[in-house]
Amino acid sequence: MAYFDLEENISSNTFDILEPNYSEHYKIIYIIKHKSFGILNKISAHIPKDSEYLYRVYSEEEMKKFDLDSEYLTYSKNKNPIHYTYKEVMKNCYSPVYVSPTTTFTNRYYYKVFCNNKLSDLVIKKNKNINIWSVCSEGKNYLDIIFNNGLNIRYERPDDVHLLKPKIIKSINSIPYHSKSLYDLYYIRSSPIIEAYTSRNPRWCPKNERYTLKFLVHPGISSIKNTNFIKEGSSQKSQSHMELLRLSNKVVSVIYKEPFTFLHAFFYGVARAHSTKSINLI
Repeated sequence: MAYFDLEENISSNTFDILEPNYSEHYKIIYIIKHKSFGILNKISAHIPKDSEYLYRVYSEEEMKKFDLDSEYLTYSKNKNPIHYTYKEVMKNCYSPVYVSPTTTFTNRYYYKVFCNNKLSDLVIKKNKNINIWSVCSEGKNYLDIIFNNGLNIRYERPDDVHLLKPKIIKSINSIPYHSKSLYDLYYIRSSPIIEAYTSRNPRWCPKNERYTLKFLVHPGISSIKNTNFIKEGSSQKSQSHMELLRLSNKVVSVIYKEPFTFLHAFFYGVARAHSTKSINLI
């Protein structure tokens, strides 16, 4: 599969945002907002050129050569380089996908998706009246992102975030979607085909007078946008399935693994790029 920047060799780019690129190993992307004369005109995703994985993933040949077992393959902490600044990301990553804002009457935010500089039928939108983002195309709902139970209210704590997505169907080689509202299916109809992931509860640190969370990528900077997701109903000590961390003023990282794909990670980064009503920092 050949990857190139959006501005280069477009005809040779085979990146597919709808590819079901599930992995048991953490992958990483970087999210950057672009402004012109102070107005946001693009949010782009950037993937490291050397490796899309957070940690080095060893091939079967390497495991045999270096006599590594499967446990080492899975739990190796040989971390690939992290790119903290705008200049580092531009130099070491390629950007196959971005979203661009469009004005509508019914949505607070509405972004069209450009993949390989071609307009996709995918959009991400936020309703004017409720604090929910939806990722969809015509008749296909892939992801709902719910901030603070959908309410536009101010909390004296970090945001409570839920991700809703259809469950993976192993026999179908595509990212699952549903024709009906994921929010309605899960919260109103209690449908078993929708699964939920929730933001991990941060810990209050009296000494620093702020909330804290641990992240696999570090160091980062304090931000209301920092989030750490676990499966809803699981222990707070459970392993994260997705983490978003601000690395610098211009760069945000998102790491993810199964059951999430590039699509889910990127669009959460897009939604999280906007302000919410919660005020405390992590």
